Amino acid sequence: MTHRRIILLVCLAVGGTVCRAPAAPPKLRAYQTPHYLIYTDFGLEAEREAEVRLGRMIEEYERQTLLKTSVGSMPKLPLYLYGDPRDYYATGAPRASMGAFTGDALLAVAAPGDWHVVQHEGFHQFAAAVIGGRLPPWADEGWAEYFGESLFTGDGYVCGMIPPWRLRRLRQEIADGSLLPLSRLISMSQTDWNREFSLAHYDQVWSLVQFLRHGSSPAYRLALDDFVRRIASGERPPAALDHCFPDIPAIERDWNTYWLSLGDDPTPNVLARASVATLSSFLGRASIQRQRFDSFDLLARAAERGNLKLPRDQWLPPALAGQAVAAARAVGGTWSLELGTDGLPRVVVILANGERISGQFRLREGRVERVEVEQE
Repeated sequence: MTHRRIILLVCLAVGGTVCRAPAAPPKLRAYQTPHYLIYTDFGLEAEREAEVRLGRMIEEYERQTLLKTSVGSMPKLPLYLYGDPRDYYATGAPRASMGAFTGDALLAVAAPGDWHVVQHEGFHQFAAAVIGGRLPPWADEGWAEYFGESLFTGDGYVCGMIPPWRLRRLRQEIADGSLLPLSRLISMSQTDWNREFSLAHYDQVWSLVQFLRHGSSPAYRLALDDFVRRIASGERPPAALDHCFPDIPAIERDWNTYWLSLGDDPTPNVLARASVATLSSFLGRASIQRQRFDSFDLLARAAERGNLKLPRDQWLPPALAGQAVAAARAVGGTWSLELGTDGLPRVVVILANGERISGQFRLREGRVERVEVEQE
């Protein structure tokens, strides 16, 4: 993976202009999903991919934050997806950016194979719709970056990925003193955040949410859940922070220890889980189409060649399967297909450390209802 640079992800006044969603978008087609009103200049297949990804993305926001949207109880979220950056910049969006949330609409350039910005900005839009924009910057941007790093699997997302390049950058920022004291970071207002905009600040808030979600203490995860609930219920951030995170110096020490003690590539199991889940999603659809495979190698070959069969009403972007195979090869380990007790095939990998990860698709009325991944 290349060293992705985080560019301006908030919609700010630049040169006297502010990005706005166009009232009558030129050259953009409009269509609706259960949660979104989408305007785009994508081709038809890219539109289908956007619809699948965005529906699962909302579900992941809900699952991770424990906040719920209610289809029909709030207006559809306006989303402008541009394949042509010129149309995006014509809205007045900052030239340094590839995505922006205006307070209502989400505007983004969705480059092929890179949905980080959409996943990031989509959380801001979700939080504004469900919480009313009350999250403080460290939580709003930290969650957004956490979701930006999540991996799409076709029937869901896998969160918790730590890209090695980003870990190296974070450690350099720790070493050269680019990061703020935690007490200062979590007390920043939106005005302060915008005025002191820094790449290091994005790395820091991402690393904080990643640590609270996946660090060694389950108490931190519960505290973050409680913090979000309290903000959603109208409690002011300082009071919620005092209640949920009473010992900031201890959190800072634990955060520092966590990041400096990780290996250089600490989450191959997350990448493996995503690959297992993705290939299980495709395998389930192929099984519905009576396409059978005697080995993982045959499944992988069909995925790489784009030869996996998909039901018309459960389409997935075909390239996603090939990407999952490439990730599986990068992770290594021993990959196989096994028959489960239900007689259906499962994707299984045994990693170099002996960890076993298996995926199981569940069928209902001729459709893949869900995919489950088990880690031993």
